Amino acid sequence: MPPDQLTGDFWENLDMASSSPTALPATGGHVPPAEPLSLTVSAAWRRVPSVPVALAFSAGILADHYADLELPQWFVACALSLLAWAGCLVRRQPSGASVCLLLAVLAAGGGWHHWRWSIVGADHISRYAEETPQPVRLSGRLVEQPWVQPRRQQAIPSAVPQVDHTLAILECRQLMSATGEQSVSGRVRLDIAGHLTDVSIGDEVEVVGSLSRPVGPSNPGAFDFRRFLRTEGLLATVRCDEPDDVQKLTGGINAVRRWQSTLRSRAERLIESRLSSDTAPVAVALLLGTRSAIPEDLRTAFAESGTMHILAISGSNVGILAGLLWTLARLAGLGRTGSVIFILSGVLGYSFLADSQPPVMRAVLMVVALLAGRPWHRDGTMVNGLALAALGVLIWNPAHLFDVGAQLSFLAVAALIWAPTCSRWLRRFIDPPLEPLAELENARLARFQHWLRRILIQSHVTMAAVWLFTLPLTMARFHLLSPVGFFVNVLLAPLVVVILWCGYALLLVGFIAPVMAAPFALLFDQGLGLMLKCVRVAANVPAGHLYLPGPSDGWLVGFYLCLAAVAFGVPGGRARWWGWRALLLWTVGGLAWGLLPQKPGELRCTFLSVGHGLAVVVQLPNGRTVVYDAGQLDNPHRAQQAVQQALWEFGARRIDALVISHADVDHFNGVPGLAQTLPIDVALIHNSFLDFQQASVKQTCDLLADRKVPIRTTNAGDQVPLDPSVQLDFLHPPAFDRLPTDNANSLVLLIEYRGRRILLTGDLERDGLEYVLMQAPRHIDVLLAPHHGRANASPRRLAEWATPDWVVVSDGRHDSSRQLSAVYGPAAQVVSTHQSGAITFVIDRQGELTYHQFRPGSSDRPPPAAVERETEAVTAPRPSDPQSTKSRRAAEPRPTRKTRRSPTGATD
Repeated sequence: MPPDQLTGDFWENLDMASSSPTALPATGGHVPPAEPLSLTVSAAWRRVPSVPVALAFSAGILADHYADLELPQWFVACALSLLAWAGCLVRRQPSGASVCLLLAVLAAGGGWHHWRWSIVGADHISRYAEETPQPVRLSGRLVEQPWVQPRRQQAIPSAVPQVDHTLAILECRQLMSATGEQSVSGRVRLDIAGHLTDVSIGDEVEVVGSLSRPVGPSNPGAFDFRRFLRTEGLLATVRCDEPDDVQKLTGGINAVRRWQSTLRSRAERLIESRLSSDTAPVAVALLLGTRSAIPEDLRTAFAESGTMHILAISGSNVGILAGLLWTLARLAGLGRTGSVIFILSGVLGYSFLADSQPPVMRAVLMVVALLAGRPWHRDGTMVNGLALAALGVLIWNPAHLFDVGAQLSFLAVAALIWAPTCSRWLRRFIDPPLEPLAELENARLARFQHWLRRILIQSHVTMAAVWLFTLPLTMARFHLLSPVGFFVNVLLAPLVVVILWCGYALLLVGFIAPVMAAPFALLFDQGLGLMLKCVRVAANVPAGHLYLPGPSDGWLVGFYLCLAAVAFGVPGGRARWWGWRALLLWTVGGLAWGLLPQKPGELRCTFLSVGHGLAVVVQLPNGRTVVYDAGQLDNPHRAQQAVQQALWEFGARRIDALVISHADVDHFNGVPGLAQTLPIDVALIHNSFLDFQQASVKQTCDLLADRKVPIRTTNAGDQVPLDPSVQLDFLHPPAFDRLPTDNANSLVLLIEYRGRRILLTGDLERDGLEYVLMQAPRHIDVLLAPHHGRANASPRRLAEWATPDWVVVSDGRHDSSRQLSAVYGPAAQVVSTHQSGAITFVIDRQGELTYHQFRPGSSDRPPPAAVERETEAVTAPRPSDPQSTKSRRAAEPRPTRKTRRSPTGATD
């Protein structure tokens, strides 16, 4: 199949005038009439019958996701639609029959999603799982080959040693717990500390570990790990402390999957033995889809250079392989049928080797849809193939409709379909046809120049189209804009094709005749090395990438509706004419809305949930942002992610002041990562923090200096002049006084606004606490419990000195709420970030204090849950209220989306 046909335009296949001036926006003129195009539209839909079916099936999935409907209701709706369809056929009403059939498809999509997402068996393993881990003994069969997840590289080593983990999927058979032994069904995700050896896919194993239900997001903008696992059909996890907790009972019996695993292992060994240590992990990711061995800094370089898609084994890999196979078929002189068989065999074989990953299967389905009719001279269109691939993916797993990887993949293919139309329109102005006399005078040079201009125009237009289609979604989900990626991808595109061809040749020849694989391995290794150099250079280009808040989901929906009208509306029709104008207005309006300031006169203080650590985000009424600490005991990345995702969710683009309370790593080890992604105007510390005998302190200061972040010392009596309406006062430590412990030297920050006070205490204890208590007592509305709520850091004297209304505990599974309630008395409400997720206090311009928690209710709710975000609000009385320390009124919970209860008791 010629490459032009692989990327041919949908409307060109319909013999329509896609080159008309109205195909792209005009600078003037009247609205084109729609009536003469009715037959054209009808012909268009007949050429793409899969498009309305895929749209209807997707609409059903969306309806089930957001509506409160049960499976019988979907079944009845589907049956009634089919009856109406039969009636329309009898009455010879084709239009009505089409509508009824699409309604039946819609109901089928909703019912299928409900069956896959909300219904589990009575003996499903998730019914025995709670958010609190429970010790269990499980037996079952491994249905995936175990894979190793290397420990994350950290700029500052965590206080708890990190190890590699082995992950696997277990199909459960028997459960032995404190309640007895019972037969169970369903799959769980195994997480084993260390390397699990001597087991393979298909083996029967016995597992001793802790069974729990995946926890949903705890902070604004956080990744929903629970939803991610549920998309894969995993509603529970089992954690094992060591590999010996997994014992092999019997060998596997699935010969096909074991053979597949053997082939993948052999391919990995071939790559690792032939390539350098720098390029081998990237080669494994490109050819086999395993990215776990790629170093963290290299992944970041790919992301910041805008080339992360190269590492993702996807439709582009399959398309390049199909192009290679087509070239070989042409060189071998295979006919139409032989070429199709050869290409399909190669593509299906590669998908088997690549473990049939969803991106590969999407591309394989599309290639099959395009090639299936060629032996009978019935070529499919790209749009119809794309719709068939989408339909196949959604039937396989309807939850992939909400998967950002699948969304980006289909958007990129849609851009490739549309790009040739733009290229032809642009070439009419930039590359007009050659004059006959000029072509005769210098035929070779003229043809070469014409070919070169065409290639340059097509490559840049194609990249621009892909950017237009994917950039808004990328910014919304990953908060990263990489302008340098536009140019780097244009330069790397030919190199990537050559690299992949060499890689495929290495695999094929290495399997058949290893002695002949050396030339391909050399070319593959050198090409990868050149690509990595380009990626690293691009990632370090000044202003080449930018981290920023992304657009809202509502804006994304409007943008893509306008873009669909522009790209796939009938040429010369009203859809494209209005689509261009709506797209322009929607984009400009969205940018203008994003520049508007937040609600004036409101102070928000958010205590993020980071486990054993601390991270507090304070949004001042004038829009400035203060971050107090950013650290976590055993995972610095968690603290970094919590802070930056929350800031982007709040619409903040920078940190105006970063306060590091003291030199304990669980309070600042997330700072180096934050400095890489967010501009920081100033870092405020006490001079006791500058203990360079601690390697973590020195590394943090060096990195802040490299990022040109000013580091200033502060002490008791100093103020932070960021907002004239807010007092930000440091109460401790005094200047140049160095107490014996880091905790005692914690910077204590008092925030006062409209008569309300919030006190941030770090790990204040002992001598430092005594210094604060010697100051004049004052009523504190919100008190951060010192030292993560430890009893020795919260004596009764502190309760009498502060008389707090709210006491916030930032800690992991250690629950000190009962002890703290006894210390602070019934007038104080003790809340924990572990139980409630992120906790936000809002002070409005009237001085009213409102409390919100991200995860309301008990932590042990029935499985499974798919709530994207939940909040709960409680309003505290005004300071003038004589019962201000004793009375509170509860407000209704405010979920951001409607929830529903599944047959298992889960919310969706």
